[in-house]
Parts: sequence; C-alpha cells; structure tokens
Amino acid sequence: MIEATATELDVGMGKVGMPLRVAVTGAGQSPALDLTLFLIGKERSAQRISKAIDFVADRINS
Repeated sequence: MIEATATELDVGMGKVGMPLRVAVTGAGQSPALDLTLFLIGKERSAQRISKAIDFVADRINS
C-alpha cells in the first residue's frame, strides 16, 4: 500500500516512506516500515499519523 501510494503520487518511496516513518516512530530509522506499522497496529499508527498531520498544519498556519 505504501509503494502504491508513492506510485499514485508519482514520487519516490523516500518522499512517502520517510515522513510516514517519522510520523509513526518519531525517528528517521526503524526496522522495515511495513513490519513497524504492523507491530504498532493500525489504530495506533493512524493516531500517530493524524497527530503528525495536525503538527505540520499548525506549523504552516503559525
């Protein structure tokens, strides 16, 4: 799904994967992203992504 999103947006995997990794883990390095998302869980991952989006939006609006 991550690769499909990168393809759909016509961007490289790094443009999707790295921000997603930072949003979910808070770090630039982690085990494989698909494994990390699986282990964190869908609900918790979604909460962390939402929090990261809110953070970025607040920074843009400041």
